[in-house]
Amino acid sequence: MDAEVKVKKMCGFAVISAEKKSEISRKGNQRLRELGIIHKWDTQSAAAAGRVGGKVTQDQRREVAEVRKVLADIEREQQNKE
Repeated sequence: MDAEVKVKKMCGFAVISAEKKSEISRKGNQRLRELGIIHKWDTQSAAAAGRVGGKVTQDQRREVAEVRKVLADIEREQQNKE
């Protein structure tokens, strides 16, 4: 059997230099910040986001603990009936 080797031709971002990719990315991010779509993180906004994430995690852990407690109570009741 003859095996055909297909060679993919590079195109798009694959042929652009790393410096040019970085420049394109930098310009895009700058424009998005100007439009208010994204913002640059500072220490205060990062800390606030961390507090929000921590609160959510803490609330989820509480919920899981409550569910486990209820399940343990149900299991104890079933064992007492036997």
